[in-house]
Amino acid sequence: MQLISTIIFGIALILWTMSLWLPFVSEWLVQKNLFTLIVIGLMVQILAVLDEVLRGGDVKSGIGRDQGEDLDRLRKYVHDFRPEKADLLEYSSFMVTQLLEDLMRKQATIRLLICDPDHAINDWQARRIRNCISTLCDFTFSDYSKATVRCYRIPASVRGRRIDDLLNVGWYFYGHDFYGVQGTNTMITVNTKSPDGILLGKLFIDSFEMLWNHPQTQQLDLATGRLQEAASEV
Repeated sequence: MQLISTIIFGIALILWTMSLWLPFVSEWLVQKNLFTLIVIGLMVQILAVLDEVLRGGDVKSGIGRDQGEDLDRLRKYVHDFRPEKADLLEYSSFMVTQLLEDLMRKQATIRLLICDPDHAINDWQARRIRNCISTLCDFTFSDYSKATVRCYRIPASVRGRRIDDLLNVGWYFYGHDFYGVQGTNTMITVNTKSPDGILLGKLFIDSFEMLWNHPQTQQLDLATGRLQEAASEV
């Protein structure tokens, strides 16, 4: 749409400029009723610009120095544009509370995967996840119908947040003396439609869908805070 609208706008702009200096061009445009073309060209260009503003511009690839920088980048993207959907693969969701709130303000459809607290790697993580579940049910998603939360039981390897075509991805490492599991602080941000982002996008999507639809994955009832059997999505 952007390319076509740019061409139409360019032609319309040239004709309009010529009509200002050359009377016969103006007369010709009137006779052929081509001023309508100019108006259409301007309208198409305006709609294209609005579409880009609302849907988001190009996403540049990059490596964040730490998780805070990556989350700031994601929040800015959500703030500046209007994402339709987001898939988040987390361990507890503790770090993404503000990002979830930003997505809700934009009315995005959210799918959130977190670890089942009964299958957390240690007691500290289990308590943290249960606290996050209480926050999600009682506050974050209490009046939001476009969010679904599921809890996986098998160990996650990929961590990430996919917001439309923007993907922020890293990995989990197990065996930490205190936390048990730790996500990479440095994460990669890519556009999943770009040559550099296609493979990472497929890796994340495959990992997310496998956990989302895994037979052992349970769905969190946001009204009661209880886990229940999740329906598979094809």
